[in-house]
Amino acid sequence: MANQAVQEQMVKSQLVINFRQTMLKTLKDRRNGSWLKTNLTQLKEMWKEFLQEHKKLMRDQSLQESEYFKTDVFSETNTAYTVYKTEILDAMYPGRNVSSLQADEQYAQISMELPAYRNPLPPINLPQFSGQQLEWETFKDMLLHNLCN
Repeated sequence: MANQAVQEQMVKSQLVINFRQTMLKTLKDRRNGSWLKTNLTQLKEMWKEFLQEHKKLMRDQSLQESEYFKTDVFSETNTAYTVYKTEILDAMYPGRNVSSLQADEQYAQISMELPAYRNPLPPINLPQFSGQQLEWETFKDMLLHNLCN
């Protein structure tokens, strides 16, 4: 019974570890905000199940010598989960700071190519500056007023 629980946990671990490859099999034109949210929800649910089962396995002292604990499957799965979750969040919110994990070369090929839905900035109406020194103070005051207010 305990051995079966370890095997099931190993399968859950592989599902999390292989999540990114499975996710990226989706055609690029289908990768949008709702697709990312759905994948993030799936990833979180898989992680939640994995973590619950890990806690159960930790309570069973007879499993401490199993391959699951010897090879530290939890750490590998946790790292994969953290990296994939960060990638999805960075793709969903492009203005976020790039994580150090994403800046790493091995993750350089990751791109979700989402359409940019950015609101255009309001136009600033300023007269043309002629370059004459007498007009500079007036132009500067108008520029600062429009930019700062």
